[in-house]
Amino acid sequence: MAELNLSTDNIAFIMFDACDGEQCAPMINLRRSAEARKSWRHKLVPALCCSAVILALLSGSLKYLNQQAALDRLGDEIAATSKKAQHVRALVDQLHEKRNALVRLRLQRSEAPGLIDLWEETTRVMPSHSWLTEFRLAEISGKREGQVTMIGFSGAAPSLVGIIDGSRLFLDAALTSPVAFDTAEGRERFALQATVRRPTMLKEAAR
Repeated sequence: MAELNLSTDNIAFIMFDACDGEQCAPMINLRRSAEARKSWRHKLVPALCCSAVILALLSGSLKYLNQQAALDRLGDEIAATSKKAQHVRALVDQLHEKRNALVRLRLQRSEAPGLIDLWEETTRVMPSHSWLTEFRLAEISGKREGQVTMIGFSGAAPSLVGIIDGSRLFLDAALTSPVAFDTAEGRERFALQATVRRPTMLKEAAR
C-alpha cells in the first residue's frame, strides 16, 4: 500500500485470490474499526437527542405540575380570604349602620328641647297666680315624643290648659284629675299633662 501510495481510507479490505482447496486466503478488513466508531456515534446521537427530549418533557411536566399546585393553593387562599373579607365587610356595614343610627339619635336629641328648655318655657307661660310643686318629663313608649306632667296650685286652674297648649313647645295639654280647692294654699290644686313637640313640629311652628 505504501509503494502504491494508497491510504487505508480508500481501501475497505485486502483479500488474496489464491485458494488452496477449500481454504481461501484470509481477508483483512481495514474499515471495521472506523465503521464501528461511526456506528457507535450514529447510535449515540439519537440516544442523546431522545434523552434531551425526554428530559425537556419531564422538566415541562414538573413545571406545569408545580404551577398547577401553586394555582390550586392560591385559589384556596383566595377563597379563604374572600370569606374573611365578606365577614369583615358585614361587620363594617353593621358598624356603619350603628354609627349612623347613633348620629341620627344625637341629632334628634340635640334638636329636641331638653328638660331645662321645657322648664324655662313653662316658667315663661305660667301666670303669676300659679306655681308648680312637681314637674316631670317622660318619654312616650314606642314614640319619639316626650310628655311632661305638671302638678301645682293655681288661681284659675282650668285656664292653664289653653295657656300650656298655646306654647310653642307643648301640645295636647289636658287636666289629668279633677281640680280641687286647697284651703291651706287658698288655690286650686291641679295635675296637668302635655306632649312635647317633636323637632319637625318645632320647625313647622317656627315657619
